[in-house]
Amino acid sequence: MSIDCDLLIRNGTLYDGSGGPPFRGDLAVNGQTIAAIGPLTAVRGRVELDADGLAALGERAAASSEHFARSTVRLLAPVPDPEKIICLGLNYRDHAAEAHQDIPEHPMWFGKFANSLAGDGADVLLPAAHGAFVDYEAELAVVIGRPAKDVDVADALSFVAGAMPTIRNVTVTGNEFGIASYAGGNPDISNCILWDNIDGDLFGCTATYSCVQQGVEGEGNIREDPLFADPEAGDYHLLSERGRFVPAHALWAFDTRTSPCVDTGDPKLDPGAERMPNGGRINMGAFGGTPQASMSEWPLAGDLNRDRRVDFADLAILLDQWLEELPAVSAVEPESLVPSAVEPESSLPGESEPGSEQPLSS
Repeated sequence: MSIDCDLLIRNGTLYDGSGGPPFRGDLAVNGQTIAAIGPLTAVRGRVELDADGLAALGERAAASSEHFARSTVRLLAPVPDPEKIICLGLNYRDHAAEAHQDIPEHPMWFGKFANSLAGDGADVLLPAAHGAFVDYEAELAVVIGRPAKDVDVADALSFVAGAMPTIRNVTVTGNEFGIASYAGGNPDISNCILWDNIDGDLFGCTATYSCVQQGVEGEGNIREDPLFADPEAGDYHLLSERGRFVPAHALWAFDTRTSPCVDTGDPKLDPGAERMPNGGRINMGAFGGTPQASMSEWPLAGDLNRDRRVDFADLAILLDQWLEELPAVSAVEPESLVPSAVEPESSLPGESEPGSEQPLSS
């Protein structure tokens, strides 16, 4: 559920860095800032709140004196105690077609157990017997807020407590259409790349900090060629002069150009697991926020400890090493210490940018 459009109430485990036991409770998530608003409660009680009750939760979050960085919090499943999980199979014509199955005449219902839910970033355990037959897909989860039976279609949405999917760091390319939203779905789309889709990129929804070829208004959006590494071969990593991961060889390579989608994602989001150096801002597209994100230069040269600010901690590092020298450094001419541009080597096997890259160590 959302409050004031930006605030998300979640269950979570909070680590405050003191080494003591973690706090488990209700958290208000607003971008990269977390506020603790109370002990862990059943979500069932919260989804039954009316507008005034939700507004009161928002006021509690705003008044909370305990605010923490997103990186110190592990979010649990949004609904950790569901009475039942009901799933619907073959609900999309495209999915039935790719599975070579006929469109069912009646809905194909099936259930899942509550312990199959996993929190944000948690491990998903694969069954040992069928570990090679596990696929992934995006799902739309609808939270039913109150008991219902034989509800008319016109009244159905009044029983829904929430259904606002978050679509972040996704690359949608080469499809008939990008992302479409119906019946007030209102997805939260950011840090995405929608490119080379035939009939359009967005319908019934908007995006922010995304690369949208067919143009859409929204904060931080661009419509420049994302410069994929080799889209014909299915490699949608972004070109980078500072370093791009090459999955075919499990190493890194230099390019002669850098994608406009590097360091242009939502500035409020932490780059997460992106390797250093990075520009301190998450990349757009599928690999943004991951160890395979294309690299860039850290923008603050004086930020020696890479904590996003230049302060006394950086000065302490400098003073601690003041006047220290590398072995035999005094015998080297100063101008020879400046690194020269590295000449490009021959192209890697299977790469599509001849002469534009060179291998780095993995």
